[in-house]
Amino acid sequence: MPAGSSWSAVDAALLHSIVADMLDGFARAPARYLREWEFQAALWARAVDAFDRAGPALPVKAVLTEDGTPSRHKYGPLTTGRVHGEVEVWSAPGGQKIRGPHDLVVLGAAATPTLFCTSKGGPTDFKSRLLGSDIAAAIEMKAMPTNWRASPDVPTACAEDLKKLAAVKKHFPHVDAVFVLFDKSLELPGLRSGAKPATDWAAEAGLRLDLEPAESGAAVQVHELLADAAGALVPACRYWNFP
Repeated sequence: MPAGSSWSAVDAALLHSIVADMLDGFARAPARYLREWEFQAALWARAVDAFDRAGPALPVKAVLTEDGTPSRHKYGPLTTGRVHGEVEVWSAPGGQKIRGPHDLVVLGAAATPTLFCTSKGGPTDFKSRLLGSDIAAAIEMKAMPTNWRASPDVPTACAEDLKKLAAVKKHFPHVDAVFVLFDKSLELPGLRSGAKPATDWAAEAGLRLDLEPAESGAAVQVHELLADAAGALVPACRYWNFP
C-alpha cells in the first residue's frame, strides 16, 4: 500500500458504520432526503465530521504546471481535509485518468496529497483530480426510484458506478471501493410501490453480487438494505467480485 494512503481497519470500520447508520435512517424515514445529491451531501457531511475533525489537516504538494514551465501562481504552505467530492482519480501527474469523477473520496491519514493547477496565467483553481496513491476510499451513491422498472436505465447506471469503482480498484488495489444504494423500490414506511421489481436490480444490470469478497481482493463493496431472516430490512453488504 502506498505510504500516503494509509487506511486502517479503524478507518474502514468508521466509514462502514456511517454508511450503515445512514441506511438504517433511510429504512425508518425514506423521504428524509428527496434527491440523490442530498444523500451525497449528507454522507459527505458525516464523513467530514468523522475524518477531518478526528485528526490534523493534511499538508499539500501543489503542482502548478505539469511540464515544469514557469507559472504566475504562488502556493504554500497549504493544508486540506481528508474528504472531497466529485473528484477524478489519476494514475500519475500528467498520466491517465482512471474513470471518475467519484461522488466522494477519502484520503489516507498520512497522505501528502498532490493538487494540480496547470494554467500558467491564472487566475484559476486547483483541478478536481487526485492521485490514486493518495486516496484510501472511493465512494459512489445511487438513490433508486420507487418504480425503477419505469426507468430501466437506473440499474445500468448503478452498474456503471460499480465499473467505475472497479477501474480504480484494479489500478490501486489498496483503495476501498464502496457503492451505497438507497433503494426506494423496497417496502419502506410510507412507500408501497405498485410495481415491485420481479428481479434484483443487480441481476437486471447483468451483475452477480456475492456475500463474500474474492480472496484476491478484487471486489467492490455494495452497501444496501436487505431482508434478514425475519424479513426485516437491515443494512447489509454484498460484493461485486469483478473479473
